[in-house]
Amino acid sequence: MLIPDLIYLSISLLAVGISVITTDEIAKIMARGIALVFLFLSIASAPWLVLLIILVPLLSYKLTERFQ
Repeated sequence: MLIPDLIYLSISLLAVGISVITTDEIAKIMARGIALVFLFLSIASAPWLVLLIILVPLLSYKLTERFQ
């Protein structure tokens, strides 16, 4: 599962780099769309432990923000 995840993340980073470098608006929009799709694919193919490491700080931040 590590190889597809690394491929998805590298394609996502490449698309973000293209989005930052290019000046054409359509290319920027397409590159950002591709980056989002591959970012979601990398999260979907991640092991449960990685997902928990990502979600626990986010949820704790939201809960502490709500009670303040």
